[in-house]
Amino acid sequence: MTEEGLSAVRYAVCAIGWLRITSVDYYANPRRDKFRIEVTGFLIGRRGVQTCAHVIDSLERFKKKQGTKPYTVGVQFVHPPRAGADADMSTSFRPFVIRSKEDTIDVAILELGGSEIPVDPVVLVPEAYTPAVGEQIGLCGYAHGSALLSRGGEVYRFGPVVQTGIIAALSPFDCAPPESAVLDLLTGPAASGSPVFRWDTDEVLGVLVEGQIKGSAALSIARLIYRDAKGQFNVRAARMEMTRVIPDISPVDPRGPKGNAR
Repeated sequence: MTEEGLSAVRYAVCAIGWLRITSVDYYANPRRDKFRIEVTGFLIGRRGVQTCAHVIDSLERFKKKQGTKPYTVGVQFVHPPRAGADADMSTSFRPFVIRSKEDTIDVAILELGGSEIPVDPVVLVPEAYTPAVGEQIGLCGYAHGSALLSRGGEVYRFGPVVQTGIIAALSPFDCAPPESAVLDLLTGPAASGSPVFRWDTDEVLGVLVEGQIKGSAALSIARLIYRDAKGQFNVRAARMEMTRVIPDISPVDPRGPKGNAR
């Protein structure tokens, strides 16, 4: 992994959540810790963000519960400043609409509003790539939401965190074209939607859909994705066929091989 490749992945990752105040008030003092991070996403196109379907549902429920209170839902990127800007780093907050959502595979695509984010989308693995058990991977996201970003009611750092691990198993089988990967990696709840990438090439191979199995096991689940021949985003789907083989076994005499009762 090169420093340049890792930075490219990090800049394409965004926090998804809600503001308890208006966006105007937020940018007047972004250190007030008013942005509540619920989940992670990452840029797969100039206006497309990949994330998980289950958290989009929770954001919608929260929005209805808030009623008329100040409330803004959106995504936030942390990236280098635009050319000529007098800053070390910049943040970009954008509203979104749901382009597509598949609850059965827990995948959602968001379409961003406003101007384009000044960073490049992630590079997805090609369709011909097959993950291998034991392969080193990285994950970049907002583990534990805002907890790792704030102290004393104020923001003290911006941006996602990077974790490393390996592919521990593949689903449904280790020896067949898989659709999911089990990661030897412990992640926080808000890391859902984080990109999982190959450590050697920084290509993204999956999206984190389950941080921990029932909140206790030190393993995580990623849904595998790829780019097709046209360069479009796709989700891998395995074909699983099982055949029941019944051997031809002659009836056994309960009295034993010589016909004597046992």
